Amino acid sequence: MTDDPKDDREALERLTAAMVEDLLKASEEELTAEILDEGRNPSQEAEAMASFIERAARRCGKLRLQTARDALKSAGKSKPQASTADMGESRRRLAAILAAGGVSMAARNESELSDNDVLGMLADIEELRARSKTKKPDSDL
Repeated sequence: MTDDPKDDREALERLTAAMVEDLLKASEEELTAEILDEGRNPSQEAEAMASFIERAARRCGKLRLQTARDALKSAGKSKPQASTADMGESRRRLAAILAAGGVSMAARNESELSDNDVLGMLADIEELRARSKTKKPDSDL
């Protein structure tokens, strides 16, 4: 390693990337043989990896939910009224909220959303805001 922590980190990242690439290229038979050579049980290793992936997916989901909550907090606070809402403004507001959370309206097929869908999504967002004020996110992992 070097005296520069940045160089050390980059070297470690390159090594990690090479190891991951090597694992991805290996066949199931090669991986099983390697696990057996190390005296480990392939079934137990598969279960442990599945558990690890499940925990990581859960954590990612929680982080995405927190990001969405933060985006909602930073978005406008006004609540749309279904009977008087200007649908153009409601659609722009929804697009802004989703964009702030990293989701484009194109990804959400905004053009295919009905007026009721737009108002429903905005109502759901307001409900999520209200819930986020009373609940703390889980700290699993």
